[in-house]
Amino acid sequence: MYNILMKFKSAKIIIYDKNNNILLLTRSDTHPKYPLHLDLPGGIVEENENNEIAIIRECIEETGLVLDINNIKLVKNVEFSHFSRNLFETKLDKIEPEIKLSWEHSEYKWFSEEEIRKMNNSKKYDPYYNMLVEYLKNKDDK
Repeated sequence: MYNILMKFKSAKIIIYDKNNNILLLTRSDTHPKYPLHLDLPGGIVEENENNEIAIIRECIEETGLVLDINNIKLVKNVEFSHFSRNLFETKLDKIEPEIKLSWEHSEYKWFSEEEIRKMNNSKKYDPYYNMLVEYLKNKDDK
């Protein structure tokens, strides 16, 4: 449980497969936030966790994937007065590994970076989805 004086943190991760496709999940229609929206694995960083441990825990819970902590890299951090959003990335050594979804998500799909760059972003979408689209678009400019 979070102490109200602590800063609230969340972390999500871009997971690439061996062919550089990115895993996107679709939130279930019963999800309390952004139902049926595209999503990345991850979530709230609990009081006793750092970002990387939270991502590993959330990935196991949401997808069944076990990530290597040594291959997790921070790509974007957004700080607000009372919370922060952290976006990480990792690459798997398999092509489209088996995914076991939790109740939070109804389906998943692997997308190319190009497909995601062409997707819309909007304030009505999950902020992490927008961070992903923006990150990939800016990555092209570098």
